[in-house]
Amino acid sequence: MTEAVKWLLIEGVVPLFGAGVIYLAMGLCVLVVEKQKGKPFSYPWREAFDPIGWLYGGAVLSTMIAVRSSAVVVPATLESFAILAAAACMLLLITAFRTKAERPDWKPSTLMSWVSGILVAATLYTGFLVQSDLFPEPVHESHAAQKDVATRAAPARAAPASR
Repeated sequence: MTEAVKWLLIEGVVPLFGAGVIYLAMGLCVLVVEKQKGKPFSYPWREAFDPIGWLYGGAVLSTMIAVRSSAVVVPATLESFAILAAAACMLLLITAFRTKAERPDWKPSTLMSWVSGILVAATLYTGFLVQSDLFPEPVHESHAAQKDVATRAAPARAAPASR
């Protein structure tokens, strides 16, 4: 398993969706334990899909990806997307908190769920690309300049003596 896949699964997917999966598993356990013949079973299954949690996780992941992408050689568009995704996640999250504070019975809309899901999926894909080794050569001019300076600063090796 590559480092990028490990990152995607362990640092990306598990933190974002792990709580929802546990919540669904708990619901199944409640169903098995509490279901009685002839009585309807009620469990808030939809609560497992939490766009507010996704936005919080997306903001944290996007920030981590932006920091990581500034330390490795990747196209500037990936770093820019990570910064914009972090800002979008935070703005949506703050707006959701404000709306929830004004109306305690408020629930995220289907549109918010879709936007959150798409934003987080794009963030995970960006993080995967940043973690992968798809970009071995410098892409940023600043990285190319740093590499050039490092090359000039390295001591020249003497040519091996010929016999």
